[in-house]
Amino acid sequence: MLHGYFGDKSAVYGAALREAYVWIRQAENALKLDAREPEDAIRTPIRFTITHFRDNPWFIRMPKTKNLLGGKTVRDMRDASDIQSVLLDRLQTILDDGRRKGLFRQDITAADLYIMIAALCWFPISNMHTLRATFRVPIGSEWLSDHAERSADMVGRYLRVDTN
Repeated sequence: MLHGYFGDKSAVYGAALREAYVWIRQAENALKLDAREPEDAIRTPIRFTITHFRDNPWFIRMPKTKNLLGGKTVRDMRDASDIQSVLLDRLQTILDDGRRKGLFRQDITAADLYIMIAALCWFPISNMHTLRATFRVPIGSEWLSDHAERSADMVGRYLRVDTN
């Protein structure tokens, strides 16, 4: 029945991936980032993202699969940019607010910030088993919470205007 409705296996995967993106953007929207001060507003999506990746490991595997396929599924998704732009718009608003308040540098785009956040949150989740085995990193809920705070500190320092 699924193939009859969507078409082939690739179309089913594309529909599932689209819904995963919509779902995470809706959850991010509930964070009410616009109501927060810029520095807290930057920390919040980092905490959220690492928790989301930890609690939904399937979400890590879906984009990994699409990238192994050269990104074709996302390129074929008519509204992929529209779905993702909600997050970028929110991050841009936070960056602009921080800049107006003299807190954040001018040379960082919302896309750069998102990629940094995603990388800091994605890597320890997607590689937890090898990190545990090779480096004896005790990746679990407590370690990931600590990592989220360290990552938020790092991103916050990166965004700050250099006062030296």
